[in-house]
Amino acid sequence: MQTATNLRDISQQPWNGFRTSQVDASPVRGMWKHTTLVTNAEGNRECFAIGPDGFVWSYETGDEGQGAGRLISTGLSGEIFGLGVTGAGLLVVLAVKGTQLSCVMETYDPEQRWSDAVTVSFAGASASMEVEKIITQTRGTNLFIGFVVRLPGTLDVMVRCLWEAVWAGQGPVLARAPVSLASGYAFWQDQL
Repeated sequence: MQTATNLRDISQQPWNGFRTSQVDASPVRGMWKHTTLVTNAEGNRECFAIGPDGFVWSYETGDEGQGAGRLISTGLSGEIFGLGVTGAGLLVVLAVKGTQLSCVMETYDPEQRWSDAVTVSFAGASASMEVEKIITQTRGTNLFIGFVVRLPGTLDVMVRCLWEAVWAGQGPVLARAPVSLASGYAFWQDQL
């Protein structure tokens, strides 16, 4: 009788998350990061994360009995991302890389989930600015967006500020400059 494996030929090696012949091989960076779970307009659970390629992806689980879900790239790359909902109920994905903000919005077209990307710059921001968090609030028909940023202050000390924006149709309109966190605290207090 033959067996499927020959036990004398088995060698064990530590599992590092990748199938590789090198025992010491390890991932260059994490596989998925900043994972966020939301309920979309159809009532389905949808997961958003930055993938190993640096792009923001969405995975929709679909209805019960529908089979596998769908994994779709938003086309945005970034170091951090956030989600918002327009007054019309459409999801907005915002991604920041350096001082560039890129965003897409859901479309009503079943063949193309996301709109073309819109990119804007944080005007006057230094290259050393870091966006730590993106927060959103929908109030009435308005989508408000806040960015908790770290900017260089006096004596090379990084200072946290709040850079605000409002969604205007197809993209965000950024404030001209950031404000102190204390100035925006009353509006954003439940998310800071």
